[in-house]
Amino acid sequence: MAALASSRLTVVSTPLKALIDDHVNNLVRMGIPAAGLYTSTGQSFEYQERVFSELSLGILPILFITPEKLEKNRSFYRLLQKIYRTQGIQFVIDEARL
Repeated sequence: MAALASSRLTVVSTPLKALIDDHVNNLVRMGIPAAGLYTSTGQSFEYQERVFSELSLGILPILFITPEKLEKNRSFYRLLQKIYRTQGIQFVIDEARL
């Protein structure tokens, strides 16, 4: 997986929450730190804060998000901008739909 060979954060955008959860669970089972964020209220505030903290510290190499998370959450967008300026980010678009 190219994301693990890079020192930059890899952000994977996919529209399906179930797919995000599946990918994150599989990676974590393999010992690879990963997290998923989406706009749904199904995620606790504490979970989201933990992910934001891990992103800020640079200890989370792979993040799955829904497109809406990036579009609707300004603080998350600003955090990604900061990470981009300091560490760099590579983006992956999964299952693009028109």
